Amino acid sequence: MRYIFFILFTCCLSLSCGESVARNIQVPVEYPTIQQALNVAERGDSVHVAAGTYYENVKLRQGVVLQGGWDKRFHVRDSSKHLSIINGGKRGGWVVFGADDAVLDGFVVLSGGSPFVAGGSDIGSGVYCKGTSPTIINNIIKGNKAAGIYCSESSAIIRDNIISHNEKSGIYLEKGCSLQIRGNRISHNRMAGISVGSLPVSSIDVVRNVIHNNNRAGINGAWTTGTIYNNIIYENNHSGIRCGMTPMSIINNTVTSNRLAGIISTGTQGIPVIKNNIITHNGKTGIKSEGKGYSYNLLFSNNAADNLYPDYIWYARLQFGGYEDELTYGAASNVIADPLYVDAAAHDYHLRAGSPAIDKGDPEAEYNDLNFYPSLGTERNDIGVYGGALTIAEERGVNDPPSASISFSLEAYTGDKVVLDGGESLDPNGDAITYKWQLAEKPWSSNAKFADAKVEKPVFIPDVQGEYSVKLIVTDRWGMAGSPKTVTIRAIENRPPTVKIGIHVSEVNLGDTVSLFVYEGVDPNGDSLTYEWELFFRPSTSKALLKNGETDNPLLTVDTPGCYTIRLTANDGEVDSDSDIAHVCTRQSSADGKRNVPADYPTIQSA
Repeated sequence: MRYIFFILFTCCLSLSCGESVARNIQVPVEYPTIQQALNVAERGDSVHVAAGTYYENVKLRQGVVLQGGWDKRFHVRDSSKHLSIINGGKRGGWVVFGADDAVLDGFVVLSGGSPFVAGGSDIGSGVYCKGTSPTIINNIIKGNKAAGIYCSESSAIIRDNIISHNEKSGIYLEKGCSLQIRGNRISHNRMAGISVGSLPVSSIDVVRNVIHNNNRAGINGAWTTGTIYNNIIYENNHSGIRCGMTPMSIINNTVTSNRLAGIISTGTQGIPVIKNNIITHNGKTGIKSEGKGYSYNLLFSNNAADNLYPDYIWYARLQFGGYEDELTYGAASNVIADPLYVDAAAHDYHLRAGSPAIDKGDPEAEYNDLNFYPSLGTERNDIGVYGGALTIAEERGVNDPPSASISFSLEAYTGDKVVLDGGESLDPNGDAITYKWQLAEKPWSSNAKFADAKVEKPVFIPDVQGEYSVKLIVTDRWGMAGSPKTVTIRAIENRPPTVKIGIHVSEVNLGDTVSLFVYEGVDPNGDSLTYEWELFFRPSTSKALLKNGETDNPLLTVDTPGCYTIRLTANDGEVDSDSDIAHVCTRQSSADGKRNVPADYPTIQSA
């Protein structure tokens, strides 16, 4: 009996002396208001809030989780179905005041009013983090009279929220913040989606957000450094991304249809890194960065240049803010091409199979694609939002087999290399494919084989005259093979001769007789040759003919001003050579002093 009592006493003593057990406090079951529940909560506790509208201004508590989206009985939590709304409109000012290590999860935060505390233009924000660093996750923050979220001297984590229709920026930060902004949808705010204010310099980590239809820039990054990775930024009323005095790393974003530039960098404290981005259909230019810091980007149709003219200097410069031309833009591996979005009108910026953005990003391993789907092709970086290491795997549809295609020449000569090309083979899902080539049939005495039967462009040498049947099978990255493609190549031994015209003079006077001769007639197989001469062109009033046209040295007498074209073909008894052409032109023009093309001269150059 004493032993049992000792155990009970020890347990009680342990519970009384140890840390308290974390509690789940329910609103409005245990406390009628959120703030009352928070006031009694301690570090490690959670305050669970049932669906309903709470007209409060809430101060978070350090180390306490505030969690909305519960049903009335606290059996099910679904913040999209059971809306827990904090409406701060009655009192004014901020709606939620942050706290270190606190969590705000699953609320609708709205109606932050005009400032009720002197100073600070963003006190009317939805969530106010001045000198505090909470985690703000899975909320809808809208309709506040200042910013949706305001941060000053804060290291807040802002993740998976919808931040829209606020009177100032969606997120406004200043004075040395260091924010993680990931997975949010930020739209229809009356200023920028994300905006950075005064010094000291802040740092932002902006990853996998969708930022669109804000009345100013998508991201206005004055006085900040940091990273902007894998965001979709479209249809903002100013630029997609604007960097200020300090450089940013802007990598693997899709920036499209913004009213001004896609990306502007005006930094003077270093060169930005603008890499692996798709930048299309922006109003003024694609990248404006004083010709510095950009590589491996794809640009298309910026500055309302709807047609594709990458080989013209004016078109290239429209894409790069007045810099670059048709030669220099490619030196940094930038691409000018249609990215082939799945459905840009519906804001689906996934890439279609065959997109020129697939596998065209920086080949360094740190930029490799990791998740297939949505990345396509091989592990090399896909330019745009769905490439790189920070994409999130998506569910893919039904896998379709790839289709094989072979580019080749119908005929070849024995002893020559035959190069086949499977580069037009395509997987309809955009997957990387592997190649398997076979010489399915060949002459019985042939020892021909592929040097490497697993490459896109294999080589073999036909060693015997006859027909060679080549088969290609392509397989996608998931192991699904398409139907084989088979072609037949005929190898022949007899090579055609080559021939050139010899001519003593090419500029003559009227009445001159020109002697023509075979300058070079060669047959690779050593066969004897015959020659066919033809006066292919003469001036419209000329009656000249070739004399001794069946010999090696025909003659031509010039009777009219203009140009005469002679053609020579050799034959080895089986096949003709390619024809050679020579022009004989008079020094004199026609009587009226004109050189008429094509009546008297076959080409502009001859005239």
